[in-house]
Amino acid sequence: MKPPRQFLFSVIIASISLPIPTYSSIIPSQETLQSTSQNILPSVPRFPNTLGIGFELSMTYATAALFLANGTTLPITTIFAGAQYIKAMDEYADKQRRFFAHNCPLCDDDELAALRPGHSASLSRMLRALKRDVEEWLSDEALGGEVKAATACAPYLETLWRDDMLDAFAMVGMEYLYEPETSSTRDMVYSSSAVFAGNGMGLCADYIEVETCREEERNMRPKHMVHIHYTSRWLLVSDPSITHAYNLSESSERWPMEWKLGSDARSTRRRDVYWSELNTLLRLKGFENHDGGFRDVLLSGESASYPEFRAVLEELMRDLFPDEKHLPKVDGDDALYVAAKGAAEIAKRALWKRRR
Repeated sequence: MKPPRQFLFSVIIASISLPIPTYSSIIPSQETLQSTSQNILPSVPRFPNTLGIGFELSMTYATAALFLANGTTLPITTIFAGAQYIKAMDEYADKQRRFFAHNCPLCDDDELAALRPGHSASLSRMLRALKRDVEEWLSDEALGGEVKAATACAPYLETLWRDDMLDAFAMVGMEYLYEPETSSTRDMVYSSSAVFAGNGMGLCADYIEVETCREEERNMRPKHMVHIHYTSRWLLVSDPSITHAYNLSESSERWPMEWKLGSDARSTRRRDVYWSELNTLLRLKGFENHDGGFRDVLLSGESASYPEFRAVLEELMRDLFPDEKHLPKVDGDDALYVAAKGAAEIAKRALWKRRR
């Protein structure tokens, strides 16, 4: 089902031209769209008439969202991955383990390149499906056209490089919108940054005033947080330090990717054992291993809204932070789409900066 008709706008779309045929992907229900389409990003007093299009390429699924000309962020589609895509992402994760087994944080780029799986083709097939769904929605809403540019985020993996993403975008005829802080071959939009932006953090309030925006972002102080990405197959825990959405410091060595603790594993063992193991991982890798200076817990993933998971997380946090004053804030009301929404916000700003 499509989003409610109140989201019709007369806008000029910088990244769009011709309409394309119908799609058949999995789309959220009308109720889901109504409950997740509120604007959670910083309000901007004036908006150029262009769209920002954002994708999240997760380990097991992908999502798309739009940042509209009036400042509203709107979820568009969820595509749950097939076996080929999951196999490719699993290989990225496996190469990640080999990366640290070879002590490759000290390797040069040539040595790192030997560990790259290079699954751009698998990434491109998922991007093509997302592109198709967005184009169909735009066509149905009389906004029509071909998506020519977007921003996509992906997990922070040393073996997944910017070139992989650029190649995947090129295969489907799209441009990857992002202005990296450095010239690193691995500099791209990572999920933690997109979730950060999707929760309304790390971006200036008014990007149209370019110099004011730069000054505001330049003066932002680092935020330390715990990011929990919980899906059907994986539980990923990281502890990023982010100054603003374009500046991420994250140790992937301390990012355990536990396939045994994805939400599907609940059916393969006793529930109490499963939740006890999940509690232990979060405690050791997410909280007790942290320096304690964080104030936010960011949640993402299709399983992060499960009541049982949220209850375990709340119990753990209250155990670790008995003083209510020091209890970290949990940002997880829109865990499925928050990364795609943040990516859409970054895409919108990249288009505006280019015009300037």
